[in-house]
Amino acid sequence: MQKNPENYNLSVSGFLAELDRMNLEVRDYLWLHPSQFSELRRTA
Repeated sequence: MQKNPENYNLSVSGFLAELDRMNLEVRDYLWLHPSQFSELRRTA
């Protein structure tokens, strides 16, 4: 446990950014119909 609040915030900010990135990827994945997903994979 980090006793200094500033150090805690700095160390946690990277974890929160990673969670936000993963959440966005999941939302994008779930938003697409499976046929749209395969079209995107063919063009990538």
